[in-house]
Amino acid sequence: MARLFRQLRNVRPWGPADRLYETGLKEEFDGRIKAGEESVIAEIEIWFVRDETRRSAIESALRTLVGTEGGEVIQSACIPELDTMPLCEVADHKRRKAVHARRRTDQV
Repeated sequence: MARLFRQLRNVRPWGPADRLYETGLKEEFDGRIKAGEESVIAEIEIWFVRDETRRSAIESALRTLVGTEGGEVIQSACIPELDTMPLCEVADHKRRKAVHARRRTDQV
């Protein structure tokens, strides 16, 4: 085990930025927006939670967050056999810009 840890170069918490920035996904989304696409469909995968009440609360909170950002969850699934809980989101670029513009004026 000690040998394994000597091989590590960078230890840090894993997070959403790893999926968004280090995979080129952000650049792809930005390119679609520049090309005139008004919305982009994305899949969000949530860490699977076995407790149904907690799982429901997590999905509800995520739906609210996506809606707050101008997007919409159009489909969700719970696949206990695969320990996964994917959600399909539509991120509407124009709606998101309007939400952020409204927030800026509310803060003034």
